[in-house]
Amino acid sequence: MPEADPPLAENCQRCGSAAIRIFRGGTSSPRACRGAKCVRTNSSILLTMKIKVDTIAIFGDKPFLKQTAKALKLLNSKCPVIYESVVNTHLGVIKQASRSRIKVTAKPPTFYVGRKTAYYSLKWYACAIVHDAYHSKQYADYKKKHRKVPVNIYFSPEAELDCIKKELRVAEKLKLPKRDIDFKKSLDGSYIYWKKKDW
Repeated sequence: MPEADPPLAENCQRCGSAAIRIFRGGTSSPRACRGAKCVRTNSSILLTMKIKVDTIAIFGDKPFLKQTAKALKLLNSKCPVIYESVVNTHLGVIKQASRSRIKVTAKPPTFYVGRKTAYYSLKWYACAIVHDAYHSKQYADYKKKHRKVPVNIYFSPEAELDCIKKELRVAEKLKLPKRDIDFKKSLDGSYIYWKKKDW
């Protein structure tokens, strides 16, 4: 789901590395840096690492990096055209976060991923990556022909339904369980479900 707000970010006051505030509501006073890049939250400092898969930089803890790399590998093997033309072209960063959303105006476009999206299932996560990459594509395609991009181009029920429709094609290729496909088909693009769930 696209995010209209700027990404929450700041630098670690000790090591100077980029840190993502992955829980809303502010951060606590900084603890002693452990000499590695860190993600600071209002309750603790989580060590974060970075890897790169093709052109996409991934930030998060070790399990998140592994899960994200596996999801991208799955997309590349099962849906190579979509992977190359949409995911690898329109996503620059994937970051572990408290909830899932995409910042299409970031440079590069950044997909923030919540725990439930990343770990519900590998196929579900792969579909979510495609879905949000299409939101980024909506923005980029319009930007090529216009100076300003209205929010409704990438953040509206119509834009959401378009991404769901394209995501479903990938879901069928990945053989996502019927119950998950049926759920995606039931969505109307209104975001009501996503506001209630911390995905």
